[in-house]
Amino acid sequence: FESYYSLAGITNAFGDPTLVDLETKTPFPDKQGWIDGLDWIAGVIQEYGHPGQATMTWYDLVPFMQAGQIGSWIDHSGYHGVWQLAEESTIPDATTYGPPLEGPSGRRMSTCPYTDGFAMNANSENKEATWYFIAWSVSNMRYQLELDENIRFDLPNFVTIESDLYKSKIEGNNLQNWYDMWTSPELGGLLLDDTDQIISSFKHYPQDVRFLELVEAYQVEASETIAGRQTAEEAIEKATAKILDILK
Repeated sequence: FESYYSLAGITNAFGDPTLVDLETKTPFPDKQGWIDGLDWIAGVIQEYGHPGQATMTWYDLVPFMQAGQIGSWIDHSGYHGVWQLAEESTIPDATTYGPPLEGPSGRRMSTCPYTDGFAMNANSENKEATWYFIAWSVSNMRYQLELDENIRFDLPNFVTIESDLYKSKIEGNNLQNWYDMWTSPELGGLLLDDTDQIISSFKHYPQDVRFLELVEAYQVEASETIAGRQTAEEAIEKATAKILDILK
């Protein structure tokens, strides 16, 4: 399957998407949420997805979408450029967008917002320069430079969104449907609410060199479920055993 973050984002609509509680060394604190989320996406893919979906990557799937052979794509905000701007795409005028689906948890499936993450190292000898770079990275100047080069149009700052250049790029690249979707009162409000929730619930986790091992322990078993070779419950049980072994 494409990536762990997609599966964890789907789980968010069914329960708590925490993979491991490192303090108590508990894999899948909300085990049923993980089972239900994996069971749902496996069922959708098995019924509607490409036969090789379980082992296909983003790079494998893009040509199918561009050729109009995939009807729905659940992912983050940056893909419009691949569907509507890429020269090889045959669907620039046949693409529409909508907000993530809401699940039993009362929350929507979450996805990567396709933005940049910069951190300031506590041991940095150039903290002031680092801070200025981070500030520039979210500035109107930076986004205007990207717009000039037709690099990206998704989720810039609110100053850029109101600029004549941004609006002209949206219109010129046939992105009005995409723009209307995420700036609508419904989704725009959701984005602001989600941002507030993210900012207010930040948690610090020390770097753990086992992270990739922990993720792979789950992702390998999840792919087996998506391929139809085991149930979601079996996948979580096997992943739990692997994770506990890693945490010893």
